[in-house]
Amino acid sequence: MGADMTDGEWKKLGQLALHYKRFRWLPGMLGRYGDKCRPRLTEESRVPGRLFTPGPDGTWPDFRDPATLGCLLELVRDVVAFDDVWTARDCYADSITGRSAATLRESWTVYGERSHDFVRQIASGPTPAHALVAALEAAR
Repeated sequence: MGADMTDGEWKKLGQLALHYKRFRWLPGMLGRYGDKCRPRLTEESRVPGRLFTPGPDGTWPDFRDPATLGCLLELVRDVVAFDDVWTARDCYADSITGRSAATLRESWTVYGERSHDFVRQIASGPTPAHALVAALEAAR
């Protein structure tokens, strides 16, 4: 899941997320500033009405961290108009056997469901983090 991405590519993805109006730091997210990690936000980090960001300007969310990726999923759930949202590796159905198989290319999609009526593809990307950041963009 993005193992072939460089540190610089992860940084660029985190910085891209910061540019979306609907992005906000959530408790549990891991921020990076240069090669340093910033402590995760906690409920104790709260001041009346807002959360501290985890460090000086230039701090970016590190989506390699599972907790930060989970927070991004929750953030997307908050901004899209679906009852449920999840990521899944892209698949296709074999029309002869009816079985599903992962596609040959590495790709992930964010799906949303409204009231068990239909499932819609919201956004896609080469990793779950990319797909979720693309979903933030699509929610603008």
